[in-house]
Amino acid sequence: MANIIPIEKLVEKICCPYTKEQLEISENSLVSRKFTYDIVNGVPNLISEGQIEEVVKGEITGNSFVETQEEKIHYANKFETEQEHVGIYYTERDLDSIVPILKDLDHSSVLFLGVGGGMEVRRILRRGLKIEQAYCSDLVVSKCQVVPMTLKEFDIDIGVFASDMSYIPWKGTDTPVVIYQALHHLADEYLDALSRMFSSNYENIIIAEPCGNSLIAVLATQVRQLNA
Repeated sequence: MANIIPIEKLVEKICCPYTKEQLEISENSLVSRKFTYDIVNGVPNLISEGQIEEVVKGEITGNSFVETQEEKIHYANKFETEQEHVGIYYTERDLDSIVPILKDLDHSSVLFLGVGGGMEVRRILRRGLKIEQAYCSDLVVSKCQVVPMTLKEFDIDIGVFASDMSYIPWKGTDTPVVIYQALHHLADEYLDALSRMFSSNYENIIIAEPCGNSLIAVLATQVRQLNA
């Protein structure tokens, strides 16, 4: 049975995404010197509307369709059969490539970004990845609230928060970062997101994206050449 990491423990790992300051708990909010972030049904919403691009606002608006408890339960069980996964959004090749990398890194925690309701995280964990903590984030708060339902079958601690991939609210650099088919939703803004990620000096960033994204295709080609 999955355990939700309490806010008091979660703030040891996360920070203000825009200033990188320590966040303090204040009633039902997290605060830094300049920003206040609401905690919505247990999920910190670490996004300030005045700091995000229009395309990100559009993504939040267009994906905020999981609101009622019934909708969340339905969404958590979306794409549960193997055939649905393979035929619609997921490819076995991508997932089979990610898991060995994470196993080789042998880290107790993984930071998953752009997770939606956590279905791809569930698929990765079902492939035998053994970790103690999964930190999961998405742009949309209501989708983040689905993640504990999606991952309920695993004996694991789950930390959940909403954030923009261009401003990752994470303190350390050693935790592996996984982004599975999420960057391409940002259109041209993915360049900014990647630039900020790389400048943050994360030791390991694992990205699985459709290669219709020209930059991702170039990066993938370079990696293949390095590994040849």
